[in-house]
Amino acid sequence: MIKILGGYILELKFSFLVLMTFIIVYLFFRSLYLLIRNTKFDFKIEITNFGLYISIVAIVAATLFPIKFNIDYKGFEIYNIIPFKVVISLYKNYSFGYFLYQTLGNILLFFPFGFFTYSKSGFDLNKTIVTCFLSSLFIEFVQGFIPYRFCEIDDLWLNTLGGFIGGVIYIYLLKVSSRYTKFSNLN
Repeated sequence: MIKILGGYILELKFSFLVLMTFIIVYLFFRSLYLLIRNTKFDFKIEITNFGLYISIVAIVAATLFPIKFNIDYKGFEIYNIIPFKVVISLYKNYSFGYFLYQTLGNILLFFPFGFFTYSKSGFDLNKTIVTCFLSSLFIEFVQGFIPYRFCEIDDLWLNTLGGFIGGVIYIYLLKVSSRYTKFSNLN
């Protein structure tokens, strides 16, 4: 147990180190870009850019890494093109907690991506949905070539749903924010 827990903590430390490296690299190159272009720093734009960048890093980290080459994955179905097959199988054959972890995990993974993509797409929900769908399709395609990773249609629609929900939440927050701004301007 301690050896497994120690390996998990080591993996978390490594993941944190990689994340911090990506953040530092982003901040350096983004600052350099703004300096060279002589662009004024806009906090809202930079938060949106940073949020989108971090969501992409998180998606890539969760779906494509770590790549393990020493795993025997014989007998696994690498491709699944039958909708709801995996979701139903998870519900029937595993604990409800694991089912939620897998299904909600796919939705939540793309939630921030959809949220920030909506803002970057010119507030167009259709563009957000298409971007989330195509990004998920690309990831599923690449996963088909990585040992022990699986290319599943269920991941595709769950990820797209997560992106859609992120966009809808952004729309909702804009409406709430505009109501609050109108209310606070009454004074």
